[in-house]
Amino acid sequence: MEEEILQPAIGTLSEERIKFSVGGDLFQTTVSTIRSGGPDSLLYALSNRPSDDRNPIFIDRDPEIFSVLLSLLRTNRLPSSARRFSKQELSDEALFYGIEANLKSAVSPPPFNGIDTSVIATIRPTSDGVVSAFTAVDGDGSIW
Repeated sequence: MEEEILQPAIGTLSEERIKFSVGGDLFQTTVSTIRSGGPDSLLYALSNRPSDDRNPIFIDRDPEIFSVLLSLLRTNRLPSSARRFSKQELSDEALFYGIEANLKSAVSPPPFNGIDTSVIATIRPTSDGVVSAFTAVDGDGSIW
């Protein structure tokens, strides 16, 4: 009788789950979420361990901040629970995990794309366009 070759379960790497025990709290997520931190991150390196090892990876860090950073990796945004921590605390932990670029991207304002000129109307003077006098209106600082 021929030996049956076992094939891996149908699914992609993005569906594979990985477990972490951070400060004693158990977290489970997908490998693709962990790897979204980039190939130079600690989490990416930890995700490369053999898939037959089912024990959670232990990390001796703050589980509450890890929860915030895991949410960041899932959504590219900081959750509202991030307000409990200082920017320094979040930055220090993101640096430890190698995902400081993700954090910086999430806290940075969106890029300025210029002015939408389609909403600007041209103001035409009521006379020949030559200014002859300015008059300041009391109270609101308008010039007429």
